[in-house]
Amino acid sequence: WMGDTPYYIGYFNMYNYWGFTEQVPQTVFVLNTRKSMNKIITGIRFKAVRIDKKKYYGIQGIKIDGETVNISDKERTLVDFIFNPINSFNKIKEVLKDNVKEIDAEKFIKYLIQFPVIAVRKRAGYILERLNFNAKLLNELQQSVGKENTYITLNPFNRLRKGAINKKWRVIVNG
Repeated sequence: WMGDTPYYIGYFNMYNYWGFTEQVPQTVFVLNTRKSMNKIITGIRFKAVRIDKKKYYGIQGIKIDGETVNISDKERTLVDFIFNPINSFNKIKEVLKDNVKEIDAEKFIKYLIQFPVIAVRKRAGYILERLNFNAKLLNELQQSVGKENTYITLNPFNRLRKGAINKKWRVIVNG
């Protein structure tokens, strides 16, 4: 049903696949560059989520019943997790803490720098710094934030713009 549209299985399906959550999603999320729609195929719910072409990277193929299926690799899934988390902001911190030593750090930073949403880079940088992540790579990430002076809230679930200010990452530590 996707035809020749570039796609990958992502979001909640990959959060479970890579062990970021034990929750098993009831819908298969198909991120792609052309279509947004819902479809039921043999009783399984699919949700096609259209994404910007700039977000289409970090894909690997796996075999399922002899067919190659595109999924997000672990580092790309972490970027998606920071962008589109589940449950709570604390879950982002927990998942990063649990996985930071088991990923390709250079690839993860490269993916964060490539991701077009600067708020994701700021949140990741702030959290990774507290996890004593590689300073050289964090510096590269910070450079990618640029001179943009807009402050973002650290916790996207909490809309209050009150809290300590982190000037380095331009983050309002709101929870």
